[in-house]
Amino acid sequence: MELHGSINGLKEAIQKDYAEKIEEINREKNAQINELRKKFKEESILLEDELQQNQELKLKELKTRVLNEQKLAAKHEFEKAREEIIQKVMTEIKQDFSKIMKSKEYLEFAKKSIPENAVVYGNPFFKNDFQNLKAEKDLMGLRFEKENIIYDLSLDALFEAKEFLIREKIANILW
Repeated sequence: MELHGSINGLKEAIQKDYAEKIEEINREKNAQINELRKKFKEESILLEDELQQNQELKLKELKTRVLNEQKLAAKHEFEKAREEIIQKVMTEIKQDFSKIMKSKEYLEFAKKSIPENAVVYGNPFFKNDFQNLKAEKDLMGLRFEKENIIYDLSLDALFEAKEFLIREKIANILW
């Protein structure tokens, strides 16, 4: 019987030893699981923060892009309206060419500018001012020719030569 008692004791001792080892392994595994859970939670918090920052950044970029597109569209609308106003003023100026052409100042300017012995082309309005006038009904003003050189003093030519400056002055006055 002694043998049986010692086998039972040995068996219990082995079982106890294995139970302690299993318990220790379970504690270690539970500690590892808890550590992994903690790391997972920390990483998920970091990922959530990163995701939120990315979303905020993308939202900010989207807002900036939309705002820039709106600014650009508003600028285009302003430029379009500005150009329409300038064109309207330029058209009104051209409509006054007839008055300008018939003014005393224009006639004096033209007479000072005419070279001697030049052929004079102009609107029939000037037939009393220039005896050798070659009338051109649609010409707003005068044009002279001497030795194959043309001196174009028509209001269209003068206006075209100064159009940039005129546009600039209109824009400065209006804005």
